[in-house]
Amino acid sequence: MHHALSKGFHVLGLNRSTKKSNPFNPYNWKIGYKHNLILEQLDANDHPTKTINIINEYQPHRIIHCADDGRIEIHDELENQPSIIVTPATHVYGPGQQVHKLIPKIVLSILLEKKIPLHNGDDAMQSFMHINDLTTGIFQVASQGAPGKIYPLTTNRVISICELVALICNRMNVRLEDIVTLSGNPPGKTVDGGLEKVTAHHELDWQPTIELEEGIDSVIAWANEWLPALKNYSLDLKN
Repeated sequence: MHHALSKGFHVLGLNRSTKKSNPFNPYNWKIGYKHNLILEQLDANDHPTKTINIINEYQPHRIIHCADDGRIEIHDELENQPSIIVTPATHVYGPGQQVHKLIPKIVLSILLEKKIPLHNGDDAMQSFMHINDLTTGIFQVASQGAPGKIYPLTTNRVISICELVALICNRMNVRLEDIVTLSGNPPGKTVDGGLEKVTAHHELDWQPTIELEEGIDSVIAWANEWLPALKNYSLDLKN
């Protein structure tokens, strides 16, 4: 929503969760964004008729649905065509992300002087994409993608969790050995498989542009700005 609002679009947002507080709402950080935004708390699965009525009332040009499994479906309501699927084949991060997610969790752990546990198996190579790169990719697919096609998006750069923690420590001018504790392999640890071929790179001339260092700096700046509020949140995922 933040990206669409920044481009001047009018946005209707349907979310089954209650409204999040300001640290997690990028569209509240800019004056004027809220004038182009309508938010409704609604679970489309439980209330399909109401959802359809709202969509018919506002008649959006594109419907972008973020599924629980990470898939993003793009529907064109003006043309009865199959949806376009975007699959982020990577870890997505950025300012405003929930604090139990990896990069904000590491950043906040350092700011709050909490130890970061590292496991012996944390050397699997993974990739990380800034949310701004993902949203530009989604918009590119929405405007140029072929109906019924699947577009995996990722970055070419891969890094291990251990290397990621060391990189963040370096960006925050702290010593790695002062912030981490080492332990054995976590239960159920699996190694990521190979990355999917990035169709959007070739067909839509899309490329991620935000380097990992720049993206991490944006999370650090966000965490510092909102630290009085963020320190009240648990860094551990609660079921």
